[in-house]
Amino acid sequence: MEKKRTSDAIPCVEEITSEAVYLNYPAKSIIRTSRLVDSGCGIYPVFYVSDRKEIFVSTSVISLIELLGSLDLNPHFRPPDFLQKREKSHAIARMKAMLPPVCKNAIRTVAIKLAGKEPQWETNWYESDETVDRRIHKLGAFCTVHSHSVVKQFKPSFSLQDPKKLIADTADCLRSYIHQIEDRFPDFQQIVLTGGKDSQLIVLVPKINQKNWHIFSAPPNDRLVRIWLDQNGLAEHSVVEGPGWRKETDSELREKIIASDCYSNPAHIRWLPELRDIAGSFSHRCIFWTGTGADAFYSFHPGFHKLAREKYFDVHANRVRSFQGNYHQTFKNFVGAALLSPYHSDDIWKRVYQHYDPSLIGQQVDLRNAIGAILAGREIEWLKENPSPEAISYPSSVDCFALYKRSIQDMLNRR
Repeated sequence: MEKKRTSDAIPCVEEITSEAVYLNYPAKSIIRTSRLVDSGCGIYPVFYVSDRKEIFVSTSVISLIELLGSLDLNPHFRPPDFLQKREKSHAIARMKAMLPPVCKNAIRTVAIKLAGKEPQWETNWYESDETVDRRIHKLGAFCTVHSHSVVKQFKPSFSLQDPKKLIADTADCLRSYIHQIEDRFPDFQQIVLTGGKDSQLIVLVPKINQKNWHIFSAPPNDRLVRIWLDQNGLAEHSVVEGPGWRKETDSELREKIIASDCYSNPAHIRWLPELRDIAGSFSHRCIFWTGTGADAFYSFHPGFHKLAREKYFDVHANRVRSFQGNYHQTFKNFVGAALLSPYHSDDIWKRVYQHYDPSLIGQQVDLRNAIGAILAGREIEWLKENPSPEAISYPSSVDCFALYKRSIQDMLNRR
């Protein structure tokens, strides 16, 4: 395997998890290892190439291409035209909005039964383990990679059928994981990206050192988050804000596409320049937090809970890993700091989710209020509103994949 730099110049560990790649190394770093282990159902995407002796791992496909010194273009890597198809998808969305609720629900139910997943009116992620280079692989959910083999290790038991146990065990896992990270990084600032209940539960966890914790929220949720803090006697929490919302530059869009390796729609990856400024204000000695995917465990989601229980975890391992996981990847590579989800620790997956029975969650069920009461030691007032921010508007002429390939070639030409 042709490599730009000698192996001796690359950090080497005997075994590494995908979470450790995000937490312990700078963005886009390359690490050598003999054993690579997925953490949290692929929520921290990493890529690897093997020379049959060692495994080279990174959060960035382009970093591995630079290491290899050339691009071996993969004809099977064909991400959607995320931005070029936007006008068509918006037209479909407008037509869908005109339908009465009963028709919308009927369409969703039929689509789930036929396709085994939520209908997609807009293509926002690329559900594939292919990469742009044939030699480079994406680590699969629950997979362990050795230099000569890949083994998947996950078998749900569906034995956790008591909602009280699910609530109590979840609260305990959230507390223990957050305290573990605080112990490991005592001098780091911790910033919670706060919007709805999943992230608000992170805010409610009692901290070892509360003065190191901050809340970041952006329109349209920022006003509601402040109301929620005031209503629950949490107004003393530090709230950090960016230097003001502004339009992304062309170079920032390019950087975001490179950071994402073309796995999701950049229009739905928001506020990264502002968050990088915040990380810079802490000299990048900080960790960000978010509530990725928790609502699909503790409240009813048709795209998850209307499936046969054997297929429930497939959605987490495919859609969530591809879409929400790519946000973690893009965040790390762009902002230069880790974005953690306490709902994706090894402990909560082994202790709770591996035994979770999706049939626990019926329609109208939401266990997050009860989890919040345990974490806070009292009842919490919850707001009914949780609006979603608008997608960023880009020119429809932007071809993400073409821009991505040009960026790779530009990098190789500079070598």
